[in-house]
Amino acid sequence: MHTRLIVKVDPATGEVLASRRSPKRGAWHDAFTEATSIARLLPTAGFAYEVVLTDERETRCATGRGSWRRKGVETVERQLLGVHARHRVAAPADLWALLPGELPTRFTVQDLADLLKTTPHRARAVAYSLRHAGAARYVGRRARHHLYERV
Repeated sequence: MHTRLIVKVDPATGEVLASRRSPKRGAWHDAFTEATSIARLLPTAGFAYEVVLTDERETRCATGRGSWRRKGVETVERQLLGVHARHRVAAPADLWALLPGELPTRFTVQDLADLLKTTPHRARAVAYSLRHAGAARYVGRRARHHLYERV
C-alpha cells in the first residue's frame, strides 16, 4: 500500500459520512516484513515475486462487529484505485534495489534502522529476509549488535 483513502459510511443508509487520507504511507522496505516467510524460496531457480505499491480506498462502517481496537468499526470493502509502482524480485541481489540509499559493506540492524528511518524491530525483519534469501550473511558481532555483510 502506498496511499489509502479511508471512507466512513452510515450502516443503515450507506451514505458517506466522512473521508480522509490515511497518515500511513507505504515504502519499498515494507515488503521485507511481509516476505519473511518466503525469503528462503528466493534462491530457488524459477521463483520470483513482484512487490507492488498501490493506491487504495478502504470503506469502513460502524456495524458493531469490528475489532475492539476499532470500537466496532468494520472494514467493509477495499478497492484498488491504481498501481503506484512495481518491482520484480527474481534473485537475492534484486532485494538491494528495494532499500533506499547505500549501506556499507558490513552493517548492523541499527544501521538498517537509521537508513530506513524505522524501528529496530522492522529493520530486524529486513536483515532476516536479506540473510535467508542469500543477499547478506552473518559475519559476527560489533559490540552488542549482529554484524552482516553484503553478498
